[in-house]
Amino acid sequence: IHDSQLAGQPLSGEGQAQLRAETLILPKLLLNAGSNRVSAQGKLAGNDARITFSVDAPALEQLGSGFSGAMQVNGEVRGKVQQPRLTAEWKGNKLRMPGNISLVETQGKADISINRTTGLISNATVNATAQGLNLAAQKIAKLSMQAQFAMQANAPAAINVRADGIDGTQLRAENFTLNVSGTTAQHALTAALVEREQNWKFNASGGVKDLT
Repeated sequence: IHDSQLAGQPLSGEGQAQLRAETLILPKLLLNAGSNRVSAQGKLAGNDARITFSVDAPALEQLGSGFSGAMQVNGEVRGKVQQPRLTAEWKGNKLRMPGNISLVETQGKADISINRTTGLISNATVNATAQGLNLAAQKIAKLSMQAQFAMQANAPAAINVRADGIDGTQLRAENFTLNVSGTTAQHALTAALVEREQNWKFNASGGVKDLT
């Protein structure tokens, strides 16, 4: 890409990729939009393949009027083409996106394996936090999530979500918590909503089977 523009900012890039049977070769991929940069390179094949990628976007407002803030992502993809494993870490500050969505700060990391034959996530571990989250007319002062999941019936399943300082036209509450514990085939769910004048609690149990 040469002599192009995006939202009035210079847009340039170069790259090439080769996909042969179970092998993906990515010698180099580079995209620049103003001072924002996306890059990737590597090879995905066999059991010890690796593609690294990064997003360094210190000026998202250069992408258009609906964006602002800074975002940085670093990660890699390992494994076979049919069973890739994605790991990534990210950090964002003063983000604003179309749809009147914004947040003051976010960071986290994820480790996700995908079975492309079934189209399902084989297993996943995610840890993420966000502060100052605005979703149109709804605000959340602090949001955190930790999740662990795998398709195997006896694999541990754990999800912990907490939102503090919920304020808006649809809901006002001090906090909301959601906890799932057990295994994929058999787990318990507990949810609680603490409002200023009343508390709500919900408990359930169940399981997911025949995912493999």
